[in-house]
Amino acid sequence: MDRIALITPTGDRPECIALAARWVERIKVPSGVETAWIIADDSTLPSRLAFRPGVLISHQVYPGDPLSSFKGNLLAGLTLAEEWRADALLVIEDDDWYSADYLRSMVGHLRRKEVVGDGGAVYYHLPSGRSKVHHNTDRASLSSTAMRSSFFPVFHRVIEEARTPFLDITLWSEAMRLGMGQVLVPKVPRVVGMKGLPGRAGLGNGHHPDGDGWVRGTLRAIIGDDEEVYRAYCG
Repeated sequence: MDRIALITPTGDRPECIALAARWVERIKVPSGVETAWIIADDSTLPSRLAFRPGVLISHQVYPGDPLSSFKGNLLAGLTLAEEWRADALLVIEDDDWYSADYLRSMVGHLRRKEVVGDGGAVYYHLPSGRSKVHHNTDRASLSSTAMRSSFFPVFHRVIEEARTPFLDITLWSEAMRLGMGQVLVPKVPRVVGMKGLPGRAGLGNGHHPDGDGWVRGTLRAIIGDDEEVYRAYCG
């Protein structure tokens, strides 16, 4: 795998995309691998990151509901990845934290399986200071999923046919049915879903820390010194 695309769907979330840029820029890239960060953006104004080397921007405003926006951005990002002739892609969500070793780890696992991702999803709701660990071992969140180009047609179909924002459920069901998927459960989180950041509301779970499983705890215990970056958003 020589060319890997990082796809980020976003819209009217400038602070989120600025944080994502911080994590993308410090990601360790394996030797011999070329990366492109594809920002699929339906903001009123396009991202200012277009001037940076290795960044490709798709900007189109989608009328209608938030799900149509999400699907439209994902499809635009996937199309750009295919045009760029990516050998693989990772979905990098704009409001999530990523460890510096995330890409390198995913590339290693992609050499053995077509679709890989981290289970045991960790969420942190910044305003309330609460975290939650999910016990998903049969699938990964979209934000921690990587795939080879051989799976792109399936991903395209899953996006097109989606009726809810929970594409990961269908994507991983297909990956497992086809014998192409492997869910990893790292001892230390490589991705943390950050909830409660400013901008257009997210579609996934965790933006309201209700229900069982949410516990109070420090963000530093989860992501170390990177906690300082999020202090302005903590309650």
